Formats: sequence, structure tokens, C-alpha cells
Amino acid sequence: MSRRRIIALSRRRTIAIATASVVVSAVLVPITIAAAGPSTGSISGLVTDASSDPIANACVEAIPTSTGGGYGFANAQSDGTYSLTNLQPGSYSVEFDANCNAPYVAQYYNDETTSQNADPVVVTAGDDTGSINAQLTLGGTISGTVTAQSSGSALQSICVSAYRPSVSGSPGGFSETASNGQYTVQGLATGDYQVSFSDCSGGDYLEQWYNGSISSQSAQLVHVVAGAAASGVNAAMTVGGEITGTVQDAAGDPLSGVCV
Repeated sequence: MSRRRIIALSRRRTIAIATASVVVSAVLVPITIAAAGPSTGSISGLVTDASSDPIANACVEAIPTSTGGGYGFANAQSDGTYSLTNLQPGSYSVEFDANCNAPYVAQYYNDETTSQNADPVVVTAGDDTGSINAQLTLGGTISGTVTAQSSGSALQSICVSAYRPSVSGSPGGFSETASNGQYTVQGLATGDYQVSFSDCSGGDYLEQWYNGSISSQSAQLVHVVAGAAASGVNAAMTVGGEITGTVQDAAGDPLSGVCV
């Protein structure tokens, strides 16, 4: 190889090495990235009774009323304070649930009985929307005894639910019978209720509505007054019948695993 060609190749290698060094140096230059701001907010407040005493363990739920939001849930502390955290920015209705705080009546912020009438609570990223307070009042009760119609014996694990058919979005109440067949649904606002009885244990007893009706449309309403008791709302449950048969294919052979 000639001396001139060797010199040319050497110059090319020198240029390549120098270029690579520049690239490496560029990669090592530190880059500062700005930290992202908070993307969620919170709702906080105080839950008390009519005497302004705190209600410990009160259930508080944030229900999104705008798209993109998520639900939030918290229990009040011993001093009645609560905080719903990690909420997406948006509008929420806040419910103070009586099912967690029997015998108190459920309500929505701000002292509303239905979700439709609830005052919206706006959450913004990085901020706490405070002073979303509630003062819960004592509700009425519905109580009774559930027995088997055939024997008169008490029935345990019968689910009892109370609904207000005339007030859409209004919380109702729930209870389950004890071993003596007795139940009490608590925390009910003043109004007329339909009461249903169903077998929680998955047994053969048919669902019915008070007073012995097979549908909610024909159910006898139970009037409740907040702070008072509506007793004697009893039910005698009947066992449902059975339908049996055999499923076969076109050749007359029995088929297994067919849903009927």
C-alpha cells in the first residue's frame, strides 16, 4: 500500500473517532425534567348527629356526576371528621349512608334526601374541598317476624328490604332475620315503604312483599315516621314448587349440561 493511501486512511479513522467522541459527550449532557403536579383532589368534612355530637365510623361516599371521575369512600374518625382522597377532578354528589350508621337517616349534601337534588361538590387537582358537613337525624324503623307458612316456625336468614317507590333515588333500608325470625330495618325517613322478603340463604322460599303479595305493584305500603317504630310487619313464607323433566336429542338419547 502506498504511503499516501496509508495517510488518507489514518485521517479517516481520526475523523471517525473524533465524531464518536462528540456523540458520546452529547449523550452525557444532563437533562432536567420538571416534576408533574398533583392530578387528584379530595373532599373533607364533619359528620354529627342532631346534638352536634360526632358520629364515628359514618360512611361517606363520593359519587361522580361528570364523566371521568371515580368513586370515593371513607369512614368518619372518632371525632366525626372524614376525608375522601385521590379523587379525579370533576363534580360529585356526596352521600352520608344510613346503612352504615343505623339508626340515622341517609342524606346527600347539602341536607338533601335524594341524589337528584344533591348539591354538587367540585373537586380540583391538588386542592381539598372542605367543610362538606352533614348532620344526621334519627330515622324510623320497620320491624316484624318472619315464619314458615306450613309450620309457623321462625325463619332465619330472610332478607328484608324497604323501598320508597314514590321517591326516586331515595335510600331505603335493609335487615336480615335472626334465629328467632325477628328483624328491624332502621334509619328510615318519613314516608311510605314497600317491604320485600326473600331467602338470603338460597333456599326454596318464594320472594314476597308485605302483606303476602307476589309483586311490588300490589304490595301494601307501610307508613314510617322518623323517630318512631312501625311494628308487626310480618311475613309467612311459602316454599316454591318444582318443574322437572328430561332433555333428549333427536335420537332420544339424554343430554347432559343443558341449561333449562
